[in-house]
Amino acid sequence: NKTRKTKFPISEAGQKRSAAAQTGDLCTVDGSPSGKRIRHLALSIDSFYLNDPKVKQILSFTKLGNMTDEDVLDMVNDIRKVNNKPEIYYVTGDEIMLGGRRKTRKKRRKTKRKKKGGWADGHEPSDEQRGAWRHDISVDRYVQLRRNHRREQERRNRLLENPQEYDVASGGDIPPEETELQYISRILQEERIREQRVREREEAERLVRRAYRVRNYLPQDVTPGNASIDQIQYAERAQYRELEQAREEARRQADIRARTIHRAIQNPDGSIVMGATVASTEDQAKAMQIQAIVEEEGLSWMDAYRRYNEIHNINTNEIPVTRPSRLRRIRDYLVERTRAIRDRRVFGRRNRDTRVAPRRGTVMGDYTRRHYGRDRRGGRRKKKTRRNKRGNGGVFSRKRTRKNISAREPKEKYDKKGGRRRKKKKSRRRRK
Repeated sequence: NKTRKTKFPISEAGQKRSAAAQTGDLCTVDGSPSGKRIRHLALSIDSFYLNDPKVKQILSFTKLGNMTDEDVLDMVNDIRKVNNKPEIYYVTGDEIMLGGRRKTRKKRRKTKRKKKGGWADGHEPSDEQRGAWRHDISVDRYVQLRRNHRREQERRNRLLENPQEYDVASGGDIPPEETELQYISRILQEERIREQRVREREEAERLVRRAYRVRNYLPQDVTPGNASIDQIQYAERAQYRELEQAREEARRQADIRARTIHRAIQNPDGSIVMGATVASTEDQAKAMQIQAIVEEEGLSWMDAYRRYNEIHNINTNEIPVTRPSRLRRIRDYLVERTRAIRDRRVFGRRNRDTRVAPRRGTVMGDYTRRHYGRDRRGGRRKKKTRRNKRGNGGVFSRKRTRKNISAREPKEKYDKKGGRRRKKKKSRRRRK
């Protein structure tokens, strides 16, 4: 449906195209709803002015076909002539381009017009909501303030009418005469001032608590109650520096203790005393201690190293080796190959033909032996020969017919010696 959206309903505005619009006819003998509407509009206009709504409606109906502006003006004049109406001749060049307009209507991308903002019909905000938004408070709070304002004004009017009640009343001064807007603004302003004072008081208390934590580092004439923010920050920095220096000193003392070696020293007079030496590094201290063990106990270097580890409770197996030596790598390789041979992992697991069955006595060993080494019924798996590899009907298979079956020789019940054949007992192997 290519009709434009008009004020009257679609059924009247015309089906897809009127006959006149399709053929370029003058629409005088067209009985469609569009033709009737065009005749009605052509008779009711006074001048062919493009911005006139009636002329726009005529153009919207007729420009669906191959009619130019000149054709439309001729059609309008013909309709008016037939109906005894004066024709329209005075058309300025600005208003209409005779013969210069497109034959077809310009295609427009129809977009839905949307309101920017606004409210849906029937969902406009109430007065309470608008008032709450105006003051940036909740609706309940706004309703409560309106109610309070109304009560205050009623009380004021009552006190003004009966001054004797004012003397007895303990309510204080007469409330001022205010509008609702003034009252709500004043109450909210007072609340904001109170909240600001509470925040300032909490900030001051927080500063005092900080000052008490560093009161030993404040200046002599300053108490924690009247210390400024700068004085508190300087005191906190001084406290942090002192704590950091204490930590650094503790770290240095621990390093010195780690590098200190206690060993027996023999004086020239023969007396023995315990002396302490501080090595330059921990590695040098360790080497000096191992050397002392070598000298005192008469051990080899490796035995002294093991003795040092025993004394200091060091487990060498837990020491990580970042770059193992070549000898260490060879040893690890040999240990791994030995374990692989023991665990039957020599050929790996990828190739089925070289699979080594696991040892008996394990679930996996029984499973693999049953599936790969033996027939499932317990006997040895038969090798596939050329005869039984082919199914029934093959070249090498012999069909068993009734004739063949009857022709077969019966089994001998007696052996060559004349005695009855004994059945061989099947020996069942006990599975472990």
